[in-house]
Amino acid sequence: MSSVSWSRIESLYERAREVPPEERAAFLREHCDDAALRDEVASLLAAREEAPGFFEDVAEGALGPLLEKVDEMGEGEAFDPPDLTGKQVGPYRLVEEIGMGGMGIVYRAERSDGKFERAVAVKLLRRRLHAEEAAQRFRAEGQVLASLKHPNIAGLLDGGVTEGGQPYLVMEHVGGVPLTTYAEDHDLGLDARLDLLTQVLEAVQAAHRQLVVHRDLKPSNMLVSETESGPQVKLLDFGIAKLLDDSLPVTQPQTRTGQHLMTPAYAAPEQVAGDEITTATDVYQLGVLAYELLAGIRPFELSGKSLTEIERILLDTVPRDPSEADGGDGVDPSQIRGDLDTIVMKALRKEPGRRYRSVEALAADLARYWAGEPVEARPATFRYRARKFVSRNRTVVGVSALVVLLGLAYAVTVTVQANRLAAQRDRARTQAAKAEQVSDFLVNLVGDTDPYATDGAGGEDLRVSTVMDRGAERIDELDGQPAVQAELRSVIGRIYDKLGEFENAEAMLTAALAQRWRLHAGPDSTVATTLYHLGLHHQLTGEYERADSLLREALSMRRTVYGPDHPKVAEILGRLGSISWYNLGNYAAADSLLHEALRIRQAAYDGARVELAAGLNDLANLYHRQGEYDEAAPYYRKAIEMYRQLEGAHPSLATIMSNFAALLRDRGSYAEADTLQREALAIHRKHMGPKSLDVALRTASLGRIRMMRGRLAEADSLLVEGLNRLRTFYDPPHPYLARTVYHVGRVRLRQDRYAAAERRFRTAREQAEKALPPGHPVRANPRLGLGRLYLKQGRPAAAEPLLREALSLREKAFGPENWLVAVAQGALGRCLSRRGQYEEAETLLTSAHEVLRQKRPSGDPYRERVRSSLVTLYDRWDKPERARPYQQAPTTSR
Repeated sequence: MSSVSWSRIESLYERAREVPPEERAAFLREHCDDAALRDEVASLLAAREEAPGFFEDVAEGALGPLLEKVDEMGEGEAFDPPDLTGKQVGPYRLVEEIGMGGMGIVYRAERSDGKFERAVAVKLLRRRLHAEEAAQRFRAEGQVLASLKHPNIAGLLDGGVTEGGQPYLVMEHVGGVPLTTYAEDHDLGLDARLDLLTQVLEAVQAAHRQLVVHRDLKPSNMLVSETESGPQVKLLDFGIAKLLDDSLPVTQPQTRTGQHLMTPAYAAPEQVAGDEITTATDVYQLGVLAYELLAGIRPFELSGKSLTEIERILLDTVPRDPSEADGGDGVDPSQIRGDLDTIVMKALRKEPGRRYRSVEALAADLARYWAGEPVEARPATFRYRARKFVSRNRTVVGVSALVVLLGLAYAVTVTVQANRLAAQRDRARTQAAKAEQVSDFLVNLVGDTDPYATDGAGGEDLRVSTVMDRGAERIDELDGQPAVQAELRSVIGRIYDKLGEFENAEAMLTAALAQRWRLHAGPDSTVATTLYHLGLHHQLTGEYERADSLLREALSMRRTVYGPDHPKVAEILGRLGSISWYNLGNYAAADSLLHEALRIRQAAYDGARVELAAGLNDLANLYHRQGEYDEAAPYYRKAIEMYRQLEGAHPSLATIMSNFAALLRDRGSYAEADTLQREALAIHRKHMGPKSLDVALRTASLGRIRMMRGRLAEADSLLVEGLNRLRTFYDPPHPYLARTVYHVGRVRLRQDRYAAAERRFRTAREQAEKALPPGHPVRANPRLGLGRLYLKQGRPAAAEPLLREALSLREKAFGPENWLVAVAQGALGRCLSRRGQYEEAETLLTSAHEVLRQKRPSGDPYRERVRSSLVTLYDRWDKPERARPYQQAPTTSR
């Protein structure tokens, strides 16, 4: 049974518990038409009656014993051995019981045939295998695991299956104490704890190279013993979960179908959800181990929690950073804060794709931390990399800083001297010239950090970025030259924005603006420019109303300084237009602003110019997002042609190509869209590097195209990759994150992964509510997603209010003749049809069909879905004559 089925079982089970026992059978018949599902819930309820404490008995032990208690409620086939001390298992004599675990009971043993005298551990497993084929496979798997040779893995020496079908394993006998107990008993410091953790990582890496996943990594499976070379970790039970995979036939009843053996305190979310178990599962469990080893406490306190509570916590709750954990007895929190926090929390990501790609990558980041190098888990911001560079190269940086400071001192001296010699009437001009020189000097030191500059590709290695921080700190030495200081602050602030250092950028740009206001009593071009760049900064950080206000102030000032028809006025009009529709949802205002900007640029420039191309792209975007494809396409094509002529394979060209690919996708030209989007992605990777924001956006866009082409596995992978990259740039809530999470949910819905889809839609809705203003049409998307999900689950009553809200948002934003409005009408019409509200459903569906017939190509899936919905409506309504015009599907043109 799938994880989705288990989610339904649990939901129905919890509801049935509230019903008196004598009424439960009737309740189940009424609320569940699936006989298998109904029987599963009934068996759980019966099991609870027989063992009422079972479902609340989740503490710190493994989930395995809980499953075994359910097994014992079966027909007596589950293995629960008495004391077997002195008995024979194969060639081994059991000497004494040394442990009891979730998967079996362990004895110290010795061979009785005299072949060797070494002590071993024999584990008798709590499952019975049936059929010779299953026993043979178990032995074959045991041979694979026996080949695992590593100094930190307790070797599997032998194994077999008894005549009664009872599997047993013979392992190296390991003394010692659990890892966390050893660290606590010996009061280990940070380095010693990290050394033990590294041993564990090396062992898990070795197993993964043999395609063996542990699945139950926890301190009790990691024993530390003293050796001549120091403490040594030995991992136990490697691969036992692989041997007991659910694909092996077993005789015991599987009450929790599809659930793997696990320990809740260390279980990964995908284990709880019943999703696929991969090496990423071990990465998560290693993250839990690292958290406990460093903080002295686990990420979540699960003692006394019910199974439902545990599942909710593991799937939805994000723990505190290890350095912020309360009540632990680990190392000093100040030693964890920063990189170690980041490393551990990356390993603990809920979604497997957001964790380290492998245990090797986790170990490599830990090695970077030890070496004082930047770790990959943290965004490679300029300030962070600079701090790491300084810590590794203090002498070199000291000399470099001295050179920079001398250069700045020289600039100050020259400026002051020039002002003494210059006449009063030339002073402002001299200050401006010196400001430009100093700005060029600083920009040249860090290289060309703007890949969108039209004269080449940007450098990626900012090892000299310490100069930027030093320059920011030394600006006060130019106290006598406020114009120079203001220009330096403006330039440094803009570079900080490009590097993602938003807090530093805002401080610099705000200080530059205040200084320029003091220098100029009236309207001034430099004040307007600083207002413009501060507005762009607030758009980057998601403060859209503040951005709009600053840009409008800059627009007014530029109109006064340059006149109403200057290209610098058009620059701000274009940016205001983009914010109006994209961030604020005001499409009418955006249309006016963008047309005015293009008019000014066309009048100012004769022939092709990048500014004209930008204006064409802005208008194309606006029409595209309103579903006006015929109006948008010529603008996109002209902008692409112009950029190819002027700049060749330039990042700005790639952005326009990506936008046009999205239009082709929305028109149903999926193959052409895929080709164009891949070309755009390649250009951005070449110019911006693989970790850039543009690459993140283009990757997610390609994922959406693959989704529409029906290549769902590829779409899921690309969208999750794009989302993970976006999360390195933005913290939620953010519009980019909300949109991408929504599309991940769409893929999961198409894959019938209902629980996963619902989580994504709810997350997208929460982020959109916080990141976008009331009435923004993008707020409709997650509502539509949830509504469609509930329809697929047979819950039209839950879907209706969401679909009505989605339709209202789109109608207010786009008007009644828009195809996006028709899509929302179609969804609501299907819902009302299922609820028996046939007249309103007919009105919505016929209106949607007419708009989609005019706006969407033949064979379009949205158009086809509405046509099919009308046929279904009239069939339910018993009006077959009305269905006839819609019964023949349109001919597919593609």
